[in-house]
Order: sequence, then C-alpha cells, then structure tokens
Amino acid sequence: AEAAQGFARMFATEWSPGQVTAYLTLSQRCPYNFRMRFYFVTVVRFLGEPISTSLHEVMHFYCHQLLEPRFADAGIPEKHQDFKEALTVLLNLEFADIMEGEDKGYPQHQELRSWIKERYLAGESINDISEAYIRKQRKPI
Repeated sequence: AEAAQGFARMFATEWSPGQVTAYLTLSQRCPYNFRMRFYFVTVVRFLGEPISTSLHEVMHFYCHQLLEPRFADAGIPEKHQDFKEALTVLLNLEFADIMEGEDKGYPQHQELRSWIKERYLAGESINDISEAYIRKQRKPI
C-alpha cells in the first residue's frame, strides 16, 4: 500500500497497474511484461532484495502506461527506454525507507539519472521532467 501511494504521488496519477505477479528465477536477468503484468526477481544475484527489484519493475509499468505514449507522440519512441531506466534513480529518494539497497542504474544512464534527480529535487514533477527531456531529444523537422 505504501508503494502504491508513493507511485501515485510521484506520477501524479490515480492509475494503478492492478494485480502484478512476480516470479522467482535462477536467471540473472529480470525481464518483465507490461501488458501481462508480470516480472521476474532473481534469487541468485540479488538474494534478499525482492522489494527493491519489485519497486524498480513496477516503476517501469508506470512509465509504460503514463509516459511512453508521450515519447511515441513526439516521434521518439526509442528514447523512452533510456528515460524509464534512468528514472529509477527516484526510487532512492522516494522509497529509501523500504528498499534493501540503492538503485544504481546502468552505467550509460548515469548522466541522465543525475539530471533527473536534480530536477526532481528542485520540485519538478515527473511529467514536467519527461516533457523537458522529450523537448531536448526531439528530432529537428
């Protein structure tokens, strides 16, 4: 319930992904399926971090539902992938009290993560941050 309220606040929405299923896997990769509402949690690499993994994956669901259409409408759907991965930096701010470890993200997204974090801490909403990023990325006509 705390996580649902946190995501609703962060994304300024009443949308909810509904029932989401987490499957345990021995694989080190943790894929997810937004449409079918499931994701995997590895029991190998991140043993003891199911909450952090779950928050990370559910945040992707919010991004697909609420932000991905904006990227498509702007003609840059391929930029959504980097943005949704970098946006997970906000988990460290909003859910620090329940996460087992810091969400460090991928090396290629560190600059974008810093940019997002700075803007969020300055009071910008995720919607505003995503729109600013889209404006920066939009291809000239």
